[in-house]
Amino acid sequence: MKSSTALALLSTGAARVLAAPFLEARQDSNEFIWENEDGVGNAQASIGDGLMSFGNIVPSTTLQQIDEHCTLTGCTPGEELSVPAVVVNSNYGNDVEIKMTVEGSFNAAGDRGSKAQLLDLAKKAMEELFNKGIATWEQDVKYLEDRCPGFQTNCNPDGAKYADQWKSTNHVSVRVNNDDDGGLAGFLNVGFSYGDAEGGVCGALTAAGVGLGLANAFSGAGLVLLGVACAEI
Repeated sequence: MKSSTALALLSTGAARVLAAPFLEARQDSNEFIWENEDGVGNAQASIGDGLMSFGNIVPSTTLQQIDEHCTLTGCTPGEELSVPAVVVNSNYGNDVEIKMTVEGSFNAAGDRGSKAQLLDLAKKAMEELFNKGIATWEQDVKYLEDRCPGFQTNCNPDGAKYADQWKSTNHVSVRVNNDDDGGLAGFLNVGFSYGDAEGGVCGALTAAGVGLGLANAFSGAGLVLLGVACAEI
């Protein structure tokens, strides 16, 4: 039951995130770790190399705050938001803030590159990381809320609780282009920050076949994925 609830959350909306500047260099096809074999496409995606803890928060659900805080035409660069989370470390639950920044430029609602479409594409990218085993979910992790007083080294505090623990990438960005001139229709660039992120996502992306999975997901939105880059940020 718990499993089905969590997986259902992965396919629903979300809350907001820490974005690094949109990396123009990463849009060059030479930087892609996966590229459409035909060499054509009207969409691009970039995933961060860092794997970080989201605590008890389903990573893709963080995107909902973008919908709530950004306008229909874009997001203010550098605006920082945060999402509260419980991170279990050394058997104790820690109340933390997942720091978030976002930037983006959106086309009109209903058009290619709209806010709704870009949010959906970013969510698909994060969900694909989970589907391929790069993002992880540990169910029902036991933790204690109360710590021993500073002067005690051996005590048995009460109040054991349980929380799922998630890890995912520290960055995701998507870009959609116009068909007629190849110009930008819209982009969304999102980054996340809490503690120290582990590396290794870039290598795992290639091994897990994420590019092909994202290509299939994007095609469902009527787009052709040109390539997937990995941002070492």
